[in-house]
Amino acid sequence: MAGRGILYNVVGSWDVYLKAAVRSAQSVKAAMPDTPIAVVGDRVIDGPFDHHISVSEADGYRAKILGARLTPFDQTVMLDVDTYVLADLAELFELLAVFDMALAHAPIRISTPLDDVPKAFPEFNTGVIVYRRSPLVDAVLDDWLKEYDGLAGLDTPTWDQPSFRRVAYRTEALRIATLTPEFNQRFKMAGYLNQPVRILHGWPDTRPRDFDYRKVADALETPLSGVDHWAVFSGRRVFDRSGRQVATFRPPWSRVRRVTRPIRSIAREVRTRVRPHAKRL
Repeated sequence: MAGRGILYNVVGSWDVYLKAAVRSAQSVKAAMPDTPIAVVGDRVIDGPFDHHISVSEADGYRAKILGARLTPFDQTVMLDVDTYVLADLAELFELLAVFDMALAHAPIRISTPLDDVPKAFPEFNTGVIVYRRSPLVDAVLDDWLKEYDGLAGLDTPTWDQPSFRRVAYRTEALRIATLTPEFNQRFKMAGYLNQPVRILHGWPDTRPRDFDYRKVADALETPLSGVDHWAVFSGRRVFDRSGRQVATFRPPWSRVRRVTRPIRSIAREVRTRVRPHAKRL
């Protein structure tokens, strides 16, 4: 199969991951109705997927690397399931006329120090990867899998990004376009925007079924007047560059927390006062 397409990797039977994949794929279909979507996994998922590719691998991060190698497309945008596409991604594919791959830097620049990679070369976030099929990229993906297996014994939050960082650094012929945060918006982390967001990326803190990516998108796309076009965000609030709050994307249950917070504070104070007397008893 040739052409352009979107790729997901989903292994395991966790309901939250399966539903997230379907929700993300639905956002792709809404923004890019003519773009085919493939999913690599260990089961057939009922959703807006045009192609199902079987893989047997329990490790989700390792399955991502295997899945990247199994893409049915010549040009692929591979997305994590906790993403939400807000607009057509055609310009990402256009990058592949010049570059081999395209990724955004990880908000945590270096999660695992590597002696053979300078700190000036940070990690890329592997939740959004744009790449084209070629002998060079196939070799990079194969090398990435080997490095991943080699780092699997380290005490680190994840092995996929450090292993990719090492491979990307030492592969001189690999041309990587660095995406701006708008194409991989880690909205739960502090940052800034000055272009429309194309891809939201992140899990809600709690209650994923109630989570509405559109509320986040609406907040981040709040128009700013005059030259205040730099939208700065932190946590669940959006500010202009003068420090004025212009929007928020608080989840619906936060209102309940605001109501119950005084009750919890009173209960905490009561426990604090009662505890010393209980000790004396």
